[in-house]
Amino acid sequence: METIEIRDSTRCDNFWTVILGTILVIGVGLAMSDRTMPGLGTFLILCSSLIGSPFIYRLANKRPRILIDPDGITDMTSEVGRIGWGDIYSIKIVKLNNGPNICVGLRDPEKYHRNIFVLKRGLSQVENIFGTGDMTLNCMGVDRSPVEIANLISEYQDNFFLRRCER
Repeated sequence: METIEIRDSTRCDNFWTVILGTILVIGVGLAMSDRTMPGLGTFLILCSSLIGSPFIYRLANKRPRILIDPDGITDMTSEVGRIGWGDIYSIKIVKLNNGPNICVGLRDPEKYHRNIFVLKRGLSQVENIFGTGDMTLNCMGVDRSPVEIANLISEYQDNFFLRRCER
């Protein structure tokens, strides 16, 4: 089985609306800063740059967000690293913060939580209290559906255990 890369999606209409709106407001701000209202023009440039920068970063970022390979799953947005298939005991799709997430139950969460920043570790433990699992993969704005990602995870995990039994 090959490595599957799940990337940020740029297909959303809202995504392109924000990008174009940011460019338009920066242009208006530049025009205003030269002539009539330099303070307001500078303010418009700064605000639109702050609002649009995450979207422009997503457009320029070529790294995949989630990697699924024969050895495990890697969430490129966290410091956890690769989670081996043998360490995962459950996956489920939940809606957190109005977005789809895949919650992963780990056999030994401390093995992976050691590498996480203290604040994120505490947040992960709070999320676990609400039944989300030990690790959460944010699926909002990616190029595949959460169901498709969960099915890929199940398929690769099943394949991992089949290979392990054959040895």
